Amino acid sequence: MQKAVFWYAKAAELGFAKAQSNLAYCYKCGEGVIKDISKAIEWWTKAAEQGDAVAQYNLALCYKKGEGVRKNYEIAVYWYIQAAEQGYSKAQNNLAVCYENGCGVEKKTAKAVEWYTRAAEQGNAKAKYNLAWYYENGVVVDKDTEQAVRLYTQAAEQGSALAQYHLTLYSGIDNGDEETIDLQAPSTEYKLAKKQFRMAVQHNGNTWNWN
Repeated sequence: MQKAVFWYAKAAELGFAKAQSNLAYCYKCGEGVIKDISKAIEWWTKAAEQGDAVAQYNLALCYKKGEGVRKNYEIAVYWYIQAAEQGYSKAQNNLAVCYENGCGVEKKTAKAVEWYTRAAEQGNAKAKYNLAWYYENGVVVDKDTEQAVRLYTQAAEQGSALAQYHLTLYSGIDNGDEETIDLQAPSTEYKLAKKQFRMAVQHNGNTWNWN
């Protein structure tokens, strides 16, 4: 890994954005170099200013969390927008969350749905789960249970514990009484989904975590 960092550094110094972004990641995680979040911010900023979407996204996360920089939601949103407009689905989903909650930007639910849709269309599981909620409840979009289930299913198949849990609710599971419930999926899958749901909530704190 140290040799990779050496060449990343060489290319980064020459202004190659991808190398700058990768070098920043190495500094952020301490891979091949001593962990240095300030150096990571420095190189991500250089790459982001050159238009590297991954660097823009990671820089936005740093400003959102206050890692290596003072927490600033407005700047986080700025970099999310830069990456989202280039089609980076993680940034699109996180930007949607910002619009949804009014974090760093004026709250606009319609814009949230727009960006969730863009991210979901690219296969982002978190966006599919979040967008499914809008179709399930008829917020901004027309209520469409079939579309909600479709999105939950797609997200669940990609490993989303929250989506898996929602699907168990659509199967009639809401009281944990497996003997009185007609399941399409085996009960072991339900138990796994419920366990994953609890773990997800424990780690995320809520269903709208935007990391």
